[in-house]
Amino acid sequence: MGEMRYRKLGKWGLKVSEISLGAWVTFGDVVKDKETVREIVRIAYEGGVNFFDNADVYAKGLAEEIMGEILQEFPRHTLVLSTKAYWPMSEAPERPGPKPQAPFGEHHEKPQAAQDRLRGHLLRPPF
Repeated sequence: MGEMRYRKLGKWGLKVSEISLGAWVTFGDVVKDKETVREIVRIAYEGGVNFFDNADVYAKGLAEEIMGEILQEFPRHTLVLSTKAYWPMSEAPERPGPKPQAPFGEHHEKPQAAQDRLRGHLLRPPF
């Protein structure tokens, strides 16, 4: 197996692994055991993956919580994290989630909630 390849993003040259590890149907849904998730993340990281992707709706936030907890074991400056916030997080009909045309003020809770689940310090720049 060859070495991980990286792509540079943006004018600052952020290096992102060509392969990312996403938590979509894995963490908190199919794989509930944290030790198994820890092993998956460790193998990916040791294989050169530095890009970890998530979303608030994956296992209704549990995927972000699990990933945030486990990624604390790795040096922050070596990680590139992404998460998405759009789809409804509740089954309640009165809270259907933000609409694309809604002003940003109606979306302010979702980024903070995602940051809390990913353990806030992981999302701050390492400087």
